[in-house]
Amino acid sequence: ALWRGRPPAAELAQVVESQFGVSGFSFAEALAADVLPGGVKAFKAGLEGLRRTAPDKRSAALEACARSADVSPLGTLVYLARHSVEHDWQAEADGSAGETSVDQLFREAGMELDEFITEKQQRVLQLSLFSKIRFPTPDLLFRRPVLLSGTPGPIRWVDVKNTVVVPGCTMTGRAEKNQAQARKYVDLLGPGALLWVRGYPQSLPTCDHVSYLQLEAHRVGRSRRLTP
Repeated sequence: ALWRGRPPAAELAQVVESQFGVSGFSFAEALAADVLPGGVKAFKAGLEGLRRTAPDKRSAALEACARSADVSPLGTLVYLARHSVEHDWQAEADGSAGETSVDQLFREAGMELDEFITEKQQRVLQLSLFSKIRFPTPDLLFRRPVLLSGTPGPIRWVDVKNTVVVPGCTMTGRAEKNQAQARKYVDLLGPGALLWVRGYPQSLPTCDHVSYLQLEAHRVGRSRRLTP
């Protein structure tokens, strides 16, 4: 009934988030099958178009998204779900910062630069060999297995998570995406670890052969260490 009344997209967004208590993405995804000829697939394709915007053009893309919010049903749904894209952009930026810090952390712990390969280096190597990215690229890939405090055995990779995932609160799709990504790393590379920069709840589901670590910071001497 709310959709049939078609209030302006900005008003609809306020109602969905404040009165219904659901995210704009969840609301838009639920409606897509009924209001778009291409259904959920068309909705996700439209949202992906926004998500792939280059960093220096994202502000303009969000403004264009707002201007076209009332032009078509697809424009309305993408506008309602735009915050999920902004969240992904922020996670991308945080992840890059986290990768830099964990790179520094391992070097401070005594590892040499030639003992691990960063995600950027992995991508460059794959592009030079295959002309495309063919395999998953964790934030750090160790040339030889290493044993860290908090891991039951040697690991081959570390992936940084700079977001907080809380079972029952975080969107199910996002939590499942983290699990699926970790399983891909294990299948290809063997045991590894997820480094939760902001910590993680003990109730978070685990994956076989994947250790969960968190970064513990100390003011004294500005030292940092990994903890399980």
